[in-house]
Amino acid sequence: MALTTQQLDRFHQFAWEQLDAGEAGLSLEKLASRWLAAQQQAETDASIHEAIDQMNAGVGESLDDAMEDIRRRLDLPAERR
Repeated sequence: MALTTQQLDRFHQFAWEQLDAGEAGLSLEKLASRWLAAQQQAETDASIHEAIDQMNAGVGESLDDAMEDIRRRLDLPAERR
């Protein structure tokens, strides 16, 4: 994945925020690791919010239907109730 100018700007801002928060002793590698973890968490949060919005809008399928579809695709026995 190529680094974009926007990503570099966000990393720069993140680095300054870490320094302002008293994290001056961090290595570049540790800082980059924290930034990547924060980016991944933000993507996960956005996906969850999108799924909730879709669910609230009545888009998609129920969890029961999705699990049944997975069981059928994997040739697993039906869930007992």
